[in-house]
Amino acid sequence: MSIKKVLITGGRAYSTIELARLFERYGIEVHIAESLKHCMIKKSKAVSGYHLVASPKTHLALYIEQLITIIEKEGIELLIPTCEEIFFIAKEKESFPLSCKVLTDSFDTLLALHNKYTFIQKAREFGLNVPQTFLIESQEQWNDQLNKLGNESYIAKPVYSRFSSKLLFFPDNKGTSVSVGTDYPWVIQKLIEGKQYCTYSLVQQGNILAHCTYPSIYKVGMGATTVFQCEQVKSIETWVSAFVKKLNFSGQIAFDFIQTKDGEVYPIECNPRLTSGIHLFRGTDIVECFLGRRQELVFPVKNRTMIIYPTWVLSVISFMKIAGVREYFRMLVTSKDVLFDIRDIGPFFYQFRFLLELNKIRRKRGISLVDATTFDISWDGDNG
Repeated sequence: MSIKKVLITGGRAYSTIELARLFERYGIEVHIAESLKHCMIKKSKAVSGYHLVASPKTHLALYIEQLITIIEKEGIELLIPTCEEIFFIAKEKESFPLSCKVLTDSFDTLLALHNKYTFIQKAREFGLNVPQTFLIESQEQWNDQLNKLGNESYIAKPVYSRFSSKLLFFPDNKGTSVSVGTDYPWVIQKLIEGKQYCTYSLVQQGNILAHCTYPSIYKVGMGATTVFQCEQVKSIETWVSAFVKKLNFSGQIAFDFIQTKDGEVYPIECNPRLTSGIHLFRGTDIVECFLGRRQELVFPVKNRTMIIYPTWVLSVISFMKIAGVREYFRMLVTSKDVLFDIRDIGPFFYQFRFLLELNKIRRKRGISLVDATTFDISWDGDNG
């Protein structure tokens, strides 16, 4: 596949900036479509055009119409959704011009993976290792299931959620009141003790083109990982390979895993989109994989550690408790910031303007700063 122009949606993420830089340095003209005005990527030299569009969550028809207009006007040949707007784009995939490839699997497939219950069920159907998981769609089911579990260790989370923002641990949170129903289902899942890993893969018709596995040790709270260093875990690679092959998946896909002391791996959830793992592919030929030109599997550069400095520094106390003071400062000095690039310095400084925009949204809507990052693109069920 030979292309000259790519349109990337979801420009607010650090990972999207990484992807844009990868394509631009490969000689491809990059355009961004975003519903937020002041994203960091707006000031990137890698971007030829920053197009402000409607929110897909509240104005889907207009959003799709605007994307099509950009594609036709700019001569875009490849559309890559990166955040949760991917669900809205996949739902309307047939609306896009045939001259532009849309890098996403079908809407039904993405939704089955995004749903924390149906993903586990799908993996179980494939004969793969999964944790015991219960779907809860009523207060009665919630109470009954908690009574059955007694003092066993389980976790609970909404079927559609992100950043582990509503994660509950049992039996510690047994008295916690939650809103649950068919329109807001939860899962209760066996708590697996062990080391947590994240993966990111680029896949074409069930074949993995690029892959990385990295431990999830340093995080903001229980959510997003902030330090990335590739680690080869054969059992996880085998699990991912078997899953995407049985699903015949195409696109970008990421998983969270727990590896127990005896080496067993259990999937926790799936994100069928771009994630922070892309940072580890800086300096590789992964763009060749996006274009379908490379058949050999691409892995990240060895011994490279990437870090999201703002979250790392802001969470200094919790990270020092995990790593120890010496290891904290060693990591701080030896890691490369995912955003800072002397050849493309704009996004690094503009991130503070972006934070101001998010804080304004937070105050106006009465939500957390984390929720403000996805309030207009999140897919929480039948909201398309």
